[in-house]
Amino acid sequence: MANYRFETWCRNAIALIRFPPDQKAVLKELYDHMEDHYDALVAQGLGPEEAESQTLEAMGSAEEIAPQLAAIHRPFWGYFLRVTRAVLLAALCAAVILAAGQLLQTRYHNFAAHDRLDPFGDTVTGQEGSTFKRIFYEEPMQSVQSDGYTITLTKAAIWHTGEPGAENDLSFYFQMEVFNPRPWAAVSDTPRWFWAVDSLGNAYDCYYEGIHNFAPYIAGNGYHTGPLTYTHDMWISDYRSEDAEWIEFHYDRDGRDLVLRLNLAGGDTA
Repeated sequence: MANYRFETWCRNAIALIRFPPDQKAVLKELYDHMEDHYDALVAQGLGPEEAESQTLEAMGSAEEIAPQLAAIHRPFWGYFLRVTRAVLLAALCAAVILAAGQLLQTRYHNFAAHDRLDPFGDTVTGQEGSTFKRIFYEEPMQSVQSDGYTITLTKAAIWHTGEPGAENDLSFYFQMEVFNPRPWAAVSDTPRWFWAVDSLGNAYDCYYEGIHNFAPYIAGNGYHTGPLTYTHDMWISDYRSEDAEWIEFHYDRDGRDLVLRLNLAGGDTA
């Protein structure tokens, strides 16, 4: 600062302000104001010393103003804003790291042993001589909610997957998407525990309940498809419901009773 007397007055005036950033800002504001007032007096024809004295007189007592400035600029809000900014920055960094990590895990899944076709496409990529034919396709987008999670049945497809000569080799594929807007929430494996029943009375147990034999069951694998989204590619082994009107997927663990019903009367063919 060019004027020692102005600087001394300003530093006395901010002496009781305890938040350093506020001290610096108020000091500059006061000094700029005094300098503007001084320049205006000089422009009116006053000499430098007289203009300086009148400027200091107009500002009053720095010691009397100091408590008033301190009351206005309390340190709590300053430190609160600093902490808030730090917390928000840390949360943003954590969200970016989480999103990057989950996106790196995103991968294409081939439905294990059922990788002879694209289950939700309309084209066949099987070996020469295959007789794959899609007989049903639907994007129901039906959702149920539990504990902040939204579980959506996004796609379903039924195929005749038999080789030449096979009369009834059916495969049922479906996809469930789990979304939770809370990035700190654990990933839900609820879709892996769904079991199903159809309008004909056919039942399909959950593979994860220990049904590892040739009885009809539901199985699948999950993978990240976004920072807050987890997708499960599922299939039904030994599917027997070609003539059923509907099929229901049930989840009845942990005191919940979630149901998703898929109408099999409609849908598109290949």
